[in-house]
Amino acid sequence: MNSKLFFFIAVAVTIISIAACGGASDTGVGSAGSDSTATQPTSTPEIKATSPSTSADSSNSANATPAPAVTGGVGVSTPAPTASLSNASNTGDTSTTIDPQDFDTQALMAQALSSPVVLGCLTSKMDMQKLFDLASRESTDEEVSLLLPCLPDAEVTTESQPSIEIIAATPAPTPAPQSILTQALASPGLMWCLADNLGMGVLADLEDRSPTSQESSAIRSCKSDTREIANWNAEWPKRIEAAFTPSTCGDAPITNFPASYYQGPLVYSHLHIPQLPDDQHGEQDTGYVAPRGADSDLYDTISQEQRPLLGRTMNIDRIACTLKNEGSVKAFAFFPVFPEITAQAIEAANRANEQYPDLFVPFIQASANGVATLEGKILDVMFDVEPGLFAGFGEVGDSPTEPINPLSDSEIYTGDF
Repeated sequence: MNSKLFFFIAVAVTIISIAACGGASDTGVGSAGSDSTATQPTSTPEIKATSPSTSADSSNSANATPAPAVTGGVGVSTPAPTASLSNASNTGDTSTTIDPQDFDTQALMAQALSSPVVLGCLTSKMDMQKLFDLASRESTDEEVSLLLPCLPDAEVTTESQPSIEIIAATPAPTPAPQSILTQALASPGLMWCLADNLGMGVLADLEDRSPTSQESSAIRSCKSDTREIANWNAEWPKRIEAAFTPSTCGDAPITNFPASYYQGPLVYSHLHIPQLPDDQHGEQDTGYVAPRGADSDLYDTISQEQRPLLGRTMNIDRIACTLKNEGSVKAFAFFPVFPEITAQAIEAANRANEQYPDLFVPFIQASANGVATLEGKILDVMFDVEPGLFAGFGEVGDSPTEPINPLSDSEIYTGDF
């Protein structure tokens, strides 16, 4: 019998070799139980495992080693059914239960000669040298348990073996393209160019319409100046940080007010916070294009060394210290915001409010070209940068010292409010 067994094993080896040479698909991915080669998906599939119910009596089941995994059409290993060594019969099952005592190696090899699946199972369980050894000796109980699941006549159950459900992965949604206004608010350099060439009002309008050919040309021109954009994007964080340089607050000066003088807490009702410097990359601005208004002209007469600018001649800590030493416990503060530096100016206002939440009541002072107000749609853009930050908008209105401002009954104020 051993010589016959050896013969069967030799034939099995030959068939395995032939199968190995001719069974590979063109793509190198084998597909069991299919006539076609599976195509790998571009995205990783989602795999859900579900445990099927078993009809066998679990109390009579013995441990069994699972058969080799069969490669599925998308490269996912699907566990093969496990051979049961129990004597229990499944309802409606016509398979034969095999006892390890009756295991016939020769019969198993005969099955291998007629079934490539059995051949593949055998070689996955035991290397070829050990299969050859079986021709000259009896199989051990461990080898019987190992090889038994490869016999097609063995009773098969799927107890505790999860089934695999392959669901194609849902592609990640493509993010919606950002509007040109959103891009500009995120890039100080781009906003500087766009607000100067198109105006903030046009950028706000482009939220609801497509740009004209002229506007598209201006946008492309601004975006193409990558060096200027990079310089501004790198410069503005430094200017904002400089505005919050820590300062030591000295003692309040000694005063000699008469006893009748009010010495209780004060509320500063009209405080103008200095603006951030907006000159070119640290080079001080020595000129401008007129007219910018009487007040702006007067401001420009102040020497560069004394001109109040956050981060240069003044910082938030010094302002807070001054208020404290004079006895002010609250200040209605007007933070200047200009279209060209919208995001940066509002960031400075927000940080000041976070650093001194009980001191400042922040108002937005939005202006452009010397005019102390802006259109309502531009204000909406500014308020939306940091919702809830500002308590209001000011100062606005006609001024006897600033004839460039719109009259107090102008429609622009209706739009603002």
